[in-house]
Amino acid sequence: MIQRNDHRHPIGRKFRRRTVAAMLSVTFGLAPFGVVALISNPAQAATKVPVTEVSPRALALLAGSTANLAVRFSSARPSSLRWAVEGSPVGLSAGFTCTSSRVCQLTLRADPAAPEDTVLLEFVLRAGTSSRRIPLALHVEPGQIAAPPAPPVPPVTAPPVTTVARTLALRPDTLISTVNPGARAVFNINLLRNGWSDPVAMILDGLPSGWRAAYIPNPVSSGSTLLILDTPANAGAGDYPIRISGRSGSTVGESLLVVRLRAPQLSLTLLSSGPAVAAGGTTRFILDARSIDDPSRPVTLRTEGLPSGVTATFSPNPATGTVTGDIGVNTYLNPVAYAFYFVASSGGVEIRLPAVLTVVAPVTAFFRFTPTAVTPVPGDARGYGLSSFSNTLAATRGTTTSFDVLVSPKGGFIDPIDLSMTTPSSWSTVWTTISPNLLRVTIAVPASASTGAAPLVLSSSSGNLSASLTFTVNVS
Repeated sequence: MIQRNDHRHPIGRKFRRRTVAAMLSVTFGLAPFGVVALISNPAQAATKVPVTEVSPRALALLAGSTANLAVRFSSARPSSLRWAVEGSPVGLSAGFTCTSSRVCQLTLRADPAAPEDTVLLEFVLRAGTSSRRIPLALHVEPGQIAAPPAPPVPPVTAPPVTTVARTLALRPDTLISTVNPGARAVFNINLLRNGWSDPVAMILDGLPSGWRAAYIPNPVSSGSTLLILDTPANAGAGDYPIRISGRSGSTVGESLLVVRLRAPQLSLTLLSSGPAVAAGGTTRFILDARSIDDPSRPVTLRTEGLPSGVTATFSPNPATGTVTGDIGVNTYLNPVAYAFYFVASSGGVEIRLPAVLTVVAPVTAFFRFTPTAVTPVPGDARGYGLSSFSNTLAATRGTTTSFDVLVSPKGGFIDPIDLSMTTPSSWSTVWTTISPNLLRVTIAVPASASTGAAPLVLSSSSGNLSASLTFTVNVS
């Protein structure tokens, strides 16, 4: 109950009534509340309740007076519409009339004896299984009370003794604290009283499950106190109303606060798209992933929608800034463009960034080589072998790298050998005979090539004979 000691000043009360209405409009316009149904119409045929606007959503009402609220529907209201006002205090009644299919009026009336109070109502509209709830904030103020006739002046010279009723008002510096889930909300609450200084015990009502709260100090002897609220990290985004009160004997002061939890704000940006990749190769994407409202909070990355046989690796992961995403393609994937998503998540919030993986057919370079016969070794079967001095190569994008292959004929073998080298798309291969039975394979790595390990396969065949070598080019 909000108490005051200035009922004799109607002009000041009118100013405060407008102020309270404005504060309630900001604080409780979106808060979800509901208690007991006040009034309702009989049920009719089921239909859907259209989008509904009520104005005003917060108001002050003098006891013994009436206020009209405009109710407008986005489309024609159903004939089966039922209504109710829930959360009503003692002494409040309501009426509902319509002037057209889209314009109605909600009338609230406070009895002359209605006590002063600040309440949260819900205007409920129902049609069949469809319903809409509109929160309303109402401050009921006592009406004007006629002053009794002045008593006759007693025939004494001593001045009369005047007794002033004790009052207590709680005035927070702010009514709304906006924080992220898992963060701390702090309210500074000033205690206003008329000349007495007894300790005031602070009380808290409506604390959500899993929240922690404390007043510092409590009880309060003078001045103000801090209300500290620790919110859980898994709390959902939204407005959470908290009722605070202070008590000293029979003197009570109250106020309403709102803790507004906002969803974490994430950012995911594609800095560099991965170039086309041949089946069996790897392409690299560069991204920036971060939390906007808390740069220190890590963001976890993954992909969504890639075909089977494609792998994605992120480094680092979780990330708080620039991150590389390497996407590997198996040798059996069809050459086509695949649409997919990069997904960033943190604190229960996910955002998606569309991307495209372009797979092209690998390039195969052919070469026919005729070996030079060598002196047969007794017992050797007729055929040939392939060998290399190193199976791991290093190359920078836009440069070339090469390796030598030794062809070893056996048993007098001198038949032509068909050689082929499979590389990623846009790579090129040059074959050179260095000496009898020694080949040099030069690979040109384009500037657009993906960084990382690229597997290469050198295959050969002659009649029913075959041999192969596998190489890895580390591109930087």
